[in-house]
Amino acid sequence: REDLKEEQKIKDEEFKQLKGQLKENDIKIEEGLRLLDGDFMQYRKLMEFFMEYQEEYMRQIVLSLLVDNNPGVLARVAALFSRRGMHTLKSNAKAIGAIHLYEIAKEMEDRGKQKDMEYIMSAYNLLKLEWGRVFKASREFIEQTKNVLFDQKKEEEKEVLKVAEVEIDEI
Repeated sequence: REDLKEEQKIKDEEFKQLKGQLKENDIKIEEGLRLLDGDFMQYRKLMEFFMEYQEEYMRQIVLSLLVDNNPGVLARVAALFSRRGMHTLKSNAKAIGAIHLYEIAKEMEDRGKQKDMEYIMSAYNLLKLEWGRVFKASREFIEQTKNVLFDQKKEEEKEVLKVAEVEIDEI
């Protein structure tokens, strides 16, 4: 929504640039904003959450896939893909508008439930590639929008000072 974008001090040209950079990495910011009723700062927080949480999860996946063909270990790997972690990746990807990553994570989650290790092992590199692109774009987005957050806080502080000045003048 335009009114929220204006309130949060996002200039149209900055927004278009951010949108273009995210789109290059298969992230549709408008999808994420749609789910958040246009709240840009909430979207930014989701991007931060994605970066923090998903980095550790991907480390766990990498470690779990460095296994031999031990059936017990492979069963645990399949469980990892079918349970909460892949579901969370899928949900977080959709929330930030990373639709391609969402679709891959959904398929991996389904294949994990089926214990389809051949598919999981083969498709893992695609998941890792897409996750890496989204992670990199998220990191760049957070870096580029630090000023937006800073500017918004400055504006809020100015408003508080104005209110305080009015109250003091009334005394």
